[in-house]
Amino acid sequence: MIEVVRLAYKVRNTHLIFNNCDEDKGQRNGLTFLKMLLAHG
Repeated sequence: MIEVVRLAYKVRNTHLIFNNCDEDKGQRNGLTFLKMLLAHG
């Protein structure tokens, strides 16, 4: 996650892709990542 945050400060837009081929894993991974970002301010 730290790499994504570091990259986000260097570019205008940051996009992440989550594996969503199995059930609702993409949504769950996205929500988990959002919570991680919010926790780190």
